[in-house]
Amino acid sequence: MAALALLCGCEVIESGSARGRDTERDDPSGDGEVQEDSTLVTPAPVPKPDTLVYLSAVHYPDGYDWQRDTAYRSGDARLSLYCNDSLLLRFPTGEGISAEPDMHHIIGGHLFTEGVSGGRTVICRDGEEVLRFDGKELLKGLLPVGNDLYTLSQERSGSGFTLRRNGEAVLRKSGGVIFGSLDDPSYGSSGALYLQNGICCFCYRVGEVCLSVWDGQERTLTEITQGSRVQDLKIVGGEAVAVKDDSFGLFWDGARIWDHGNGDVSVSGNIRNTAGGTRHSGIYRPGSGELLQFGGQDCVFYVGPERGYAIQTLQDGSFDICRAGGMEHVDGCWYLFTACCATLRGEELLVALNPRGEGHPSVRGGGELGEESYISGIRTEIKYNE
Repeated sequence: MAALALLCGCEVIESGSARGRDTERDDPSGDGEVQEDSTLVTPAPVPKPDTLVYLSAVHYPDGYDWQRDTAYRSGDARLSLYCNDSLLLRFPTGEGISAEPDMHHIIGGHLFTEGVSGGRTVICRDGEEVLRFDGKELLKGLLPVGNDLYTLSQERSGSGFTLRRNGEAVLRKSGGVIFGSLDDPSYGSSGALYLQNGICCFCYRVGEVCLSVWDGQERTLTEITQGSRVQDLKIVGGEAVAVKDDSFGLFWDGARIWDHGNGDVSVSGNIRNTAGGTRHSGIYRPGSGELLQFGGQDCVFYVGPERGYAIQTLQDGSFDICRAGGMEHVDGCWYLFTACCATLRGEELLVALNPRGEGHPSVRGGGELGEESYISGIRTEIKYNE
């Protein structure tokens, strides 16, 4: 909560204890001895968390060189979804199913794809069409909630956006800048759309005015002024949290808020300590005041509650992984197609290694996917087992 207060500029108010009684029960007899309760039962086992690693990949027939095709990946491709190295499903490309990595979205253990056909936007799940609506639009957010599927899409011209529930427009705007996207790691697998208090929400701005949207209902965020200076805006714990270009006495470029789900947040981006100072990539933790600065610029960040990473791709195709305490150089020549080609597993960074040239893709620290041409995305999810 301390970090949230710093970001929001709000006062932290202590409420009464939520613990109720102490662990020991009251003594109804008054003789000072704790009474045994014969009604006690053995507590149910606590579910144990299990981290699942999902991979989406693209397979081309033997003999087809997708890296040299002048028609740009027009070959007969098939998409695959893996979980913990086991193949879950494989299906061919087609309407709404493109081989392009930025059109693949792993959400809730399913592989969603997007595409355009006949002037309409088509969305598929695991190879089956689930939505089709008019207009050539790009998804900014995709959120399954029970039996409903929310989409937040933007016209390919870049002007205007529409929030839909099961394909039906809930909110349509002719302009505005959406905070978040499906290829932004700080927003998670569902992109600009996310749940707060069980409600689908997102944020956007129009000029100097910032707004939040809750299940299609807009709220003007009067507490956040100078909207054009806001670099990221997110609902955290039911409150609007914003980072401006000069938050925390630093000078930011491309700042992003990371919600760790426990009332704590981090901020990543390019940082200057002074207005005319040298720009570095960095991570700031408002709760502790810790500032980590790395030598690179324009990195891709992956930030957990305890550890953060910054990846910088170099001109020769190799890349550096920066973190507190040092830097690791990864030799070779690799494609990092989108920011969704890396993710955190706990505090460990997983990176999809797609070779430029011959060879098969792999996950850093793991084995090759010998049947696949390239990995298009990687996500982790927590499953609780009895």
